[in-house]
Amino acid sequence: MHTQLTQNRKRNADHKQITSETQTGYKLVLKEKTDIHLKRILYLKAMKKYRDEGRPIVFTDESYAHSSHTKGKAWLDTAQGLKRPISKGQRIVMVHAGSETGFVPNALLMFKSGSKAGDYHDMNYINYEKWLRTQLIPNLNPNSVVVIDNAPYHNKLMNLAPTSTDKKAKMESWFYELYRIPGVVGCIDCTHVAIHSPPNDQHYEESIYVNRKGYHSINTQLICDANLCIINVNALFPGPSHDSFIWNQSKVSEIMEQLHRHGTGTYYLIGDSGYPLRPWLHNPIPEPQPGPEENYNKAFKSARSTIERCNGVLKSRFPSQGQKKERSLLKDRVLLYLPEKATQIINSCCVLHNMCINSNINIEDDLSLEEDESEIDFGIFDTIPQQEHRNALLTAGISKIYRNNIVRNYF
Repeated sequence: MHTQLTQNRKRNADHKQITSETQTGYKLVLKEKTDIHLKRILYLKAMKKYRDEGRPIVFTDESYAHSSHTKGKAWLDTAQGLKRPISKGQRIVMVHAGSETGFVPNALLMFKSGSKAGDYHDMNYINYEKWLRTQLIPNLNPNSVVVIDNAPYHNKLMNLAPTSTDKKAKMESWFYELYRIPGVVGCIDCTHVAIHSPPNDQHYEESIYVNRKGYHSINTQLICDANLCIINVNALFPGPSHDSFIWNQSKVSEIMEQLHRHGTGTYYLIGDSGYPLRPWLHNPIPEPQPGPEENYNKAFKSARSTIERCNGVLKSRFPSQGQKKERSLLKDRVLLYLPEKATQIINSCCVLHNMCINSNINIEDDLSLEEDESEIDFGIFDTIPQQEHRNALLTAGISKIYRNNIVRNYF
């Protein structure tokens, strides 16, 4: 049986007040929001398509009735008047579905409400989904279309992305469900954002912003979760700065190291081979052997591509004025501001990007979600010395033990 669910948005709270000029002055009128108007058009087109195909269309709804329900007024033959009950009685909730041919057989659900006030539906997603799966769908005709409204309990967000207030365990679980690599709480990488050449004066040295590609930029470090939400941004370093140098100067590096030193050492970030191998920052295995090591690198590559997609999406979200296909964060669209202002713009774009992710606002379908490979810095062009205040050889050895345990136990 092929059953399709179609949502019909309610009209409540879908209008806005505007002023309209009339012959007698101005008055407030209601005007439907543009996005709601568009969704209604799409809904009507879909319904026409289903009707033309001859598919059965079934509508669902919920209502209620009180066991002591009476009318406020009535015609009576006696003068005693209507005796109304003291209380409304028990609330009965009813859920049903029907079409132009009548109600769906055996689909009626009735139950006593646990309260007499609040939302008159007195429903939740668990009850509604159970009714949908056990009573409605089994009794539908083949190829039916089910139309439901947009009540909160008719929707369930699957694989809810972690937020900034979530615990590390939830973020780790999110990555593991997608890529089967344990312990990952985020992906890290840097991307170049082109800026206008700063003035060569006492405040700036123009040459320090020229990256290896020959243009002025800010090398921006991003850390994202599995849903492409940016959980950390560092846009403070000029273009020639090495990715691992920026990482070593960031607060995130200190925080991740402290987590491991205090015994919570099961969580780590993943990055490319330009980053040093640490217990709290893993990179791919160089020259992997066939078998578990190759399998690990394949899963690692899939998981790490998350940050590349994040970079691509971020740079594709903000069109410049008058240039629909040009993005303000791409290298061919230069930020015409001093580095401090450019940093603020980058940070603001990251915030707006996260708002779009959380609101399910997609970018244009024809835009590439992967960052241009020519923009990826693999860590082989920089000459800035690394400054780590720890025994790097000992730390690298411990890191390999961590990574080898994952390869041995999971791949």
